[in-house]
Amino acid sequence: MGSTAKPDPLPGAVRRAGGLTLAAALILATGCPTGGPPVDDIWPRIHDEIGSLVTVSWTQLEEAEGYVEYRWDDAWHQTPTATLAAGEQEVLLLGIPFERSVEYRLVNDLGDGPLATGVGVFETDPLPDGMPEPEVREADPTRWEPTCPYLLGSLNEHKGGWEGGDFWKFIIDRDGEVVWALLTPESHWSIYLRASRDGRDILWDESTFWSGFDFGQASRVHRMKIDGTVVESVATPGLHHAFTELADGSLVWGSGLQGDYETLERRDPSGEQRTIWDCETFYADHAIEPEFQSYACNSNGLFWHEPDDTFLYSFWTNSFVVEVDHATGDTLHIWGPVHDSWAFDPPEATLRFPHGPTYTDDGTFLISTQRSDFPDEGVVREFALDEAHETLREIWSFGTGEGIPVDSAGEAHRLPGGNTLHNAGTTAQVREITPGGDVVWTVDFNGPRLLGRTICLEDLYAFLP
Repeated sequence: MGSTAKPDPLPGAVRRAGGLTLAAALILATGCPTGGPPVDDIWPRIHDEIGSLVTVSWTQLEEAEGYVEYRWDDAWHQTPTATLAAGEQEVLLLGIPFERSVEYRLVNDLGDGPLATGVGVFETDPLPDGMPEPEVREADPTRWEPTCPYLLGSLNEHKGGWEGGDFWKFIIDRDGEVVWALLTPESHWSIYLRASRDGRDILWDESTFWSGFDFGQASRVHRMKIDGTVVESVATPGLHHAFTELADGSLVWGSGLQGDYETLERRDPSGEQRTIWDCETFYADHAIEPEFQSYACNSNGLFWHEPDDTFLYSFWTNSFVVEVDHATGDTLHIWGPVHDSWAFDPPEATLRFPHGPTYTDDGTFLISTQRSDFPDEGVVREFALDEAHETLREIWSFGTGEGIPVDSAGEAHRLPGGNTLHNAGTTAQVREITPGGDVVWTVDFNGPRLLGRTICLEDLYAFLP
């Protein structure tokens, strides 16, 4: 729980550009002396549920441009600059790890340069009980993707892969510090978090498929601000793993409500729901290799390719991926152990237990999979699509010889600068890999435990309420 007692207010204001030392600032009396920011009564408040979030409130005596600076290490961070009207003001401080002593100060600019208050101190809450603490194993900051200072994801608190529930939604920084964490209620599952398409909300799944064993009848997707405010909850019956959002705000998900044969469902913002594709019809129309004929049809990945309005849809139970036309529901491409599947070049670069299919901006197909010849090792494969010969031609891969298993879950994303982010699923590691195959970041959540979808976030302040 957040702190309810008021800490000491900030010391009096000083002109930052005037060259006064921090010691001089701290001996000033509380208030706003002549030449300082026109502010009064500044207090920090720890969030009641998310103990790494801090709200600073104050009385603005005169309109000014302003922001709050804060630090827990050597570097100052700051909130976005805003026009502050006279009256009561408050701002949320983001990106601070749990259990840190943090210095902060308020800055105003009346047009003649910045004016800063003295420095105050507060402490964030300890890491919540049960939230696994990650550890950075490898790091080369000079080669990190610059648009990826934070990682959003979810994680099963309990070890043992798919066993049990209690899922944490989290944000970590590049040092592996947890800067935001929320527990999904009632042991429901959250394994496919994402940012909304407008970049303003966090979308998270609350699946009852594995917790209530109700075939996902009560599953929902929530739109949430970073302070935990839920702005919308959408019923997604049957949701058990993957979902995505379309440009108009519609949600699309794989539904297991029908039992063995999954359907791809869409719900638009008005609440109308329709079936886009169903696996029972697909099985009837296509011959599945004997090894997989007895398996149910359960998905683990869903990617909307907006330029073509198609879905890449992967299935762990039978190791294939399909591309589905959104408008018609037609199966456009099949990759995997299906008689109508494309070929693979080389033949051993096939799919086994594939997860997290995507198209890159270059139009290549990227996926996390197990090696066909050594299934205890997970790899990332990138293919060029040879439509004329109906062949996936491998053009890049990573993981062979690394000895990192991807027993369940997992995914791969191509980052804007060319590096690849590989999530190793139940091994509970995320690695950033250069095009040349160098690992420049590894964060380990000390598995085996189920690690849900993980994506980069550039600016936490985009999710303010």
